[in-house]
Amino acid sequence: MKSNLQLLNFFRKSKSESASNQLPYRTWPVYFLAFMKTFYQSLFSLALPNYLIYNDIMDPDMVGVVLSMTALFYIVTPFIGQLVAKKIGYRNTLIISLFLSVISYTTQVLFFTPSILIIMQLIEGLSLGLFWPNIMMQISIWQDISSETQNELNFKHFNKSWNYGLLLSFISGFVIVIQFHNDFIALIASVVLMFLTVPIGFFVDSESKISLIKSQKHLKVQINRPEETIGPEAHGSNYAHLVIPALIAWILNLGYTTAKSIFNFNFPYNLKAAGFGSEWRYVFIFGQQALQIIALNLIGPMNLRKKVNWVKVCLITDLIMAITLIFIQNIYFIITATVIMGFSTGIKQGFVMKVNFDHSAKTGDSKYINIGEIMAGIGFGVTPLWLGLLLDNTSYIWSYVIYSLFFIPIILYFFLSLSNIKIEENNGK
Repeated sequence: MKSNLQLLNFFRKSKSESASNQLPYRTWPVYFLAFMKTFYQSLFSLALPNYLIYNDIMDPDMVGVVLSMTALFYIVTPFIGQLVAKKIGYRNTLIISLFLSVISYTTQVLFFTPSILIIMQLIEGLSLGLFWPNIMMQISIWQDISSETQNELNFKHFNKSWNYGLLLSFISGFVIVIQFHNDFIALIASVVLMFLTVPIGFFVDSESKISLIKSQKHLKVQINRPEETIGPEAHGSNYAHLVIPALIAWILNLGYTTAKSIFNFNFPYNLKAAGFGSEWRYVFIFGQQALQIIALNLIGPMNLRKKVNWVKVCLITDLIMAITLIFIQNIYFIITATVIMGFSTGIKQGFVMKVNFDHSAKTGDSKYINIGEIMAGIGFGVTPLWLGLLLDNTSYIWSYVIYSLFFIPIILYFFLSLSNIKIEENNGK
């Protein structure tokens, strides 16, 4: 009950801040959509493999195929989302994505046939491609009509929204499975929440309203006295991460999504083999995500040089954990490493998102965000395919061998690329 009140106060605060600061755009629907989409998607994505694995409905290779479909299709759907948004607008694209989720999730809880699950997972991949790049583009659009302080606040609220959605979904999943001893009930709960989310999409500001706000802001700047205008150095501080090439962020995105996918795909099999019930997966992944939120909040206010240094430390830590898991298969070490992965992911994700946001905001082109999301689709989509086949034929230990060999070039590329970039100590946030 206390958690629900805190969340309600958060969204009320976001809404009241818009009014008190006289923001010309409406922020709360974007934050609420990010929260709810993440809530029901995360609950469903944990409950489905739990149900399939613990009830021995599918072999690991088929589980890998089913779970990979959404992320695999997400490799191309951000471009589809970009094309659709150009035709019908960001808001309408978001609304369509919500209706697609209604079709996908409802069908999946009715039929557990592999072919149907695969098709519905593909539809959900399309829904994600229409949703996340376009809702993130809303944040980037606001950047052009907001102060640097307000931009940081918007970015902070957006991160909190989807992270709160993740955390509450894991807590809810644990409570549901403990109470009913069945992950299927968690699947039903996620579908109900999804239906409740659809109406919120209609409250997102339209493109015509944002365009009007931009034109009014431009006119206001034109008639201001010289001493009232914003200097170029202040404007540039909104885009401090432009010094980092987008390619670095994209490759880093591929690396950390692959790492998290390996750890989290192996995890339910590790827990089941050690005699842990499916409900414990919700608890441990909650811990992982809590650390990810802490890391996101930690890296946000840092200057760019500190962010880069933290990313370097996390990259080395990830590699050390993966190599250690090749030789140590103790379940408690596996649990610890999987949970700690959340902190490392949060540091890298916060850095990558800000680089992509700044490039998209400065150029007015969503391709930077879209390509970043495609890298995430490859990391989360391709990994379960080969990992499911691997678990079906040999030990999960080989996944950490493959991961280590894959991750070493990424680390070398990151270190060598940044060695040629001059980052000042006082470079902005």
